[in-house]
Amino acid sequence: MRHLIALSIAAASIVGVSACELIVGTDDLRRPVDAPDSSSSDAGPEPDAGTHPDAGQQPDAGQDSDAGPQPDASTCPDNFCQLNGYTSGDHCDGTSLVGCQVKEGCAVVGSRVDCGPGRTCGGGKCECDPGHGQACNGFCCVTGSTCESSGCGCPTAAIDGCQLAAAAEGGTGGTCAAGLAGTCSYTCRLGGWEVSSNGCVDLEWVRWPVSGPAAQYTYDSANDSVTDSVTGLVWQYTSGAKVTLSTAKAGCASRTNGGKAWRLPTVIELLSIIDPARNSPAIDSSKFFVDLTNGSNFWTTTPAAIQPGYAWVVDFKNGGTLVVQDTASQYQFYRCVR
Repeated sequence: MRHLIALSIAAASIVGVSACELIVGTDDLRRPVDAPDSSSSDAGPEPDAGTHPDAGQQPDAGQDSDAGPQPDASTCPDNFCQLNGYTSGDHCDGTSLVGCQVKEGCAVVGSRVDCGPGRTCGGGKCECDPGHGQACNGFCCVTGSTCESSGCGCPTAAIDGCQLAAAAEGGTGGTCAAGLAGTCSYTCRLGGWEVSSNGCVDLEWVRWPVSGPAAQYTYDSANDSVTDSVTGLVWQYTSGAKVTLSTAKAGCASRTNGGKAWRLPTVIELLSIIDPARNSPAIDSSKFFVDLTNGSNFWTTTPAAIQPGYAWVVDFKNGGTLVVQDTASQYQFYRCVR
């Protein structure tokens, strides 16, 4: 056998066949006929482990096939939570409390609540603002206010000449203080008074023209009164008889014409109906105040600072003024106003 192999190698070298190929060939000669060839072409190529026909396409371990495509943050709609990067919890947006959450990969606003009057938003919660630091039944009241079952109550107060009695939340009130004319109205809001209107003016100082044409006066026979459209004052048409100053004040206070409160005028108010273009009397008596007589002096409530116990009086003869002592023996005419 060894001689046969040697001869075969020699022959192979002549025809150009490698010795290794020839040795392999001898192995084939030794193999039984029925032994299968492990590299038989009938088996076909082995499938790639990643593409096994029975397993199907295997998903990438980092990708969830059920989750679908993840949204790009740049495609999320703009909103308070998304712009600020808030994905959960409550956050302040001005005076509003905003609840943030994530939905479909985007930060969205889940809830928005306004903190309400007297409150501010800070630290992720609504709280009383510095001007309304007193808590009352869910309200934030002005410090020093009263606490009522309905909310913040307003205490008794005097604001710019307007007198206010204590009131509950939403209540209104207001009366001009003594010595002031006009009307005022305030509303109680969170324990503080909120002005609706305040027309209280000092009766001793003029805020309107002192004189005007007769057309500015309107006579009301039903209430025995004359309305001045310039000053807004309503005058008693028929003057009162000569009396003392205290009697004149009481007479005006008891007058009920028109269902309004009447009073004795101040010196500046009484001078407003003087007509400087007239004399004896210094008023257009053809239009109203027809009962005036020459030299008629009328009481006012304005005291004379130059002499204690004296009051200013208006002379409707010359249109001037004088001071008269307030005594039981001094009598002057009077005319009420409202």
